[in-house]
Amino acid sequence: NGKKLKTKQKEINEFYIYNAGSIGKIEYYVNDTWDDKDKKNFVFQPGGSNIEAGLNYVINPHCFFGYFDGFKMNPIQIEVKKPAEMYGSGNLTKSSKDNITDIIEAPNYVFLADNPIMYCVPDTTSFQVAAANIHISVYSVNGIVKSKKVAEYLQPVAGALKEFLKDLPVSEYHFLYYFDDPERLQTSKSKGLSGGYGALEHNHSSFYYLPESRYEKNLVETVKHVSSHEFLHLVTPLNLHSEEIEHFDFLHPKMSKHLWMYEGVTEYFSYLAQIRGNIITEKDFRKEIRSRLNRGSQFGNFSMTAMSSDVLSPSNQKLYLSVYSRGALIAMLLDIRITELTAGKKTLQSVMMALSQKYGTAKPFKDDQLFDDIIALTHPKVKDFINAFIIGEEALPYFELSKLGWDYAEERRDRIYFCGYFGVKYDEKNAAFSFAKTGENVYGVQDNDILLAVNNTPVTMDNFSELFDKYLQINENGEAVDITINRNGTQLQLHGVPRSGISTMRNYLGELKDLDETQKMIRKAILNK
Repeated sequence: NGKKLKTKQKEINEFYIYNAGSIGKIEYYVNDTWDDKDKKNFVFQPGGSNIEAGLNYVINPHCFFGYFDGFKMNPIQIEVKKPAEMYGSGNLTKSSKDNITDIIEAPNYVFLADNPIMYCVPDTTSFQVAAANIHISVYSVNGIVKSKKVAEYLQPVAGALKEFLKDLPVSEYHFLYYFDDPERLQTSKSKGLSGGYGALEHNHSSFYYLPESRYEKNLVETVKHVSSHEFLHLVTPLNLHSEEIEHFDFLHPKMSKHLWMYEGVTEYFSYLAQIRGNIITEKDFRKEIRSRLNRGSQFGNFSMTAMSSDVLSPSNQKLYLSVYSRGALIAMLLDIRITELTAGKKTLQSVMMALSQKYGTAKPFKDDQLFDDIIALTHPKVKDFINAFIIGEEALPYFELSKLGWDYAEERRDRIYFCGYFGVKYDEKNAAFSFAKTGENVYGVQDNDILLAVNNTPVTMDNFSELFDKYLQINENGEAVDITINRNGTQLQLHGVPRSGISTMRNYLGELKDLDETQKMIRKAILNK
């Protein structure tokens, strides 16, 4: 009757409404998380919300809508008033009442919360892989990235993932991308706003917050890897997950102990699918694994299951990112161990596929049962690996990477030809590569010098990586190098002779030449090489 009812905030996410039988409507304002200056309660962009009037609205439904206790599984209908030129992308069923009104429907709150929506002037592209329709929606702050280009990057990846999974387990899937200006994010951080690039997966979509870049090589690599990782979450946790995820308690979350699988196996599989599909080379794969060896070592040795089940505590939050390094390495070493013990009859991939068939989207496993399932599908000695390296705190046996035909050394000393201290970044403003963080170096380059040519070869987006790896910071053969730069508008020729020295490399990974029959079998089963 137009009168306010008394309310009480019981917890941060819970309100009690007195005399609730008299409710006519509830009105409230929401502020977006992307501009929130509260560093203590920072919300990762892909899980938060963005409100840019007239430009872009990122709506993760849990940021905007709640539910009445006891009615979480009731149907929901949402009416959205919007600018006529805007389109809402996402998986939710949507119909247009008129050109400024959308009607969005969800069978229940759990389904609603799992489906982000992005409103903006539409830039969308779709393509088909097998029986699956793949939809791409892009918002690029400066208009640098277009959905048609992103689709070109994703099509071969989607094809590789289809081959890896044998089939795509969805008929419709939506990739929602927000590409931000990197300088704007840096400015936001200087104003006290938090930020970081990344993505979050959902059952039929994934949302991405990534940097714009005119340097297409960086853009392609970022989009391919992050997108393949999120898409592969269709295996786990979306098709294979525990009761804690299936019956999620929004107010008092209970966490599964298997983040090593949800994130670690997914991260490993995202590269494994790409190397099998010839999207990346084996050298690229080794480079990625080596980066995870170096990153994983920063966290030390700890029980992955103990961390995961208590991941919301401050101490374990600090260990969370280890799931992408240590977790991926656990997956790879477990894959090698399973393949060896079963003489190639089983791999980690075949085990995950078998578990997905046993359980599936609507049948969760018991958290304490998963390891028994894995052991039953593989070999009794897999239990030793699980007890030592996933439940236990033992150092991971990296030397077993040699079973894949790789040469591993915890530390290796080599003679190198070093040109000094400097970095190179892509200068978006000048559409060129410039030097940064320079120290003593044989060329005498300074911060903001623009690199024009190496040994009279003009530097382009296509050849920069090759020239940099061969001639600059670490020189392949020690020969003198001439570079052409632009310094404050003046073109200069610089000459440098690399210095010889001994370099100590941590976690060296190389290629073994002479392989035994077991190594050949494991390579064939895992890498298809």
